[in-house]
Amino acid sequence: MKKIAANIVFGMVYLWSLWPLKIHYLFADILYFILYRIFKYRLTVVLTNISRSFPELKYSEVADIAKDFYHNLADVMVEGIWSVSASEKSIRNHTGFEGTEDLEKAYQSDRCTITLLAHFHNWEIWGGIPDLKKYYGINIPNSHFNFIYKRPENAIANDVMLRMRTCHHSVNFVETNTIARHILSDKTRKNIYFFACDQYPSANTHIDLTFLNQPTGMISGPGEIARKLKLGVGYWSVRREGRGKYIARYVHICDDASLHETGFVTSEYARLLEADIRSDKSRWLWSHKRWK
Repeated sequence: MKKIAANIVFGMVYLWSLWPLKIHYLFADILYFILYRIFKYRLTVVLTNISRSFPELKYSEVADIAKDFYHNLADVMVEGIWSVSASEKSIRNHTGFEGTEDLEKAYQSDRCTITLLAHFHNWEIWGGIPDLKKYYGINIPNSHFNFIYKRPENAIANDVMLRMRTCHHSVNFVETNTIARHILSDKTRKNIYFFACDQYPSANTHIDLTFLNQPTGMISGPGEIARKLKLGVGYWSVRREGRGKYIARYVHICDDASLHETGFVTSEYARLLEADIRSDKSRWLWSHKRWK
């Protein structure tokens, strides 16, 4: 029964995805109005997070950032649906890379690489990127990109989300609870593992630091994996060049995390992410209950 329900939901998503992107953005404008104006989805959380992160801002400025955030959230949601049936050429026209030398250098090393990313701009679209060499001139096989995800508790949601993420068969998706085993069994020593580390952490796998003017527990698991296995580490920085156009850049953090003290990787990630958020304040996922 759950499989049938998942098939029905995914079928509806696929049919919806066939509309041109311009139509999706019309839906996004409506969705923004529903989320922000009608239901006020987590609006208190959003305003509180922004105002505490930027105490120097006036309330009107905080409200403007919140408004732009809901526009961005709606865009990310419809772009995720659109990308399900989008062609490789279409996705290529909406994504790009810069400064790829460090990314290729990390891939050519004799160790796997941990790459830390965030829920910033559109974080889902990179799971459907077309052939890296053919479309971007990057000498890395797509099969060596591995995105780590946390399995939703709802079986139907997990099935639908995984099918949406893997419909292009572009990169690999690996569940969080299998990642250590996955890396240890990696024979190529060239895989790049992408972790989103900006969520609220569990009690046993975090480091306390100051982030956006607030005492913050930051997920430290990926950094500790990198230290124990002597892996290289990078940061996935993304900027927006117009609606639906995203440019990614790999920022090198270290070649061998074991040569650095505990917390170094996590602290560098927090520093780089904060700089990105400050440069484009409305594009982070402010609706997360990040500080509990």
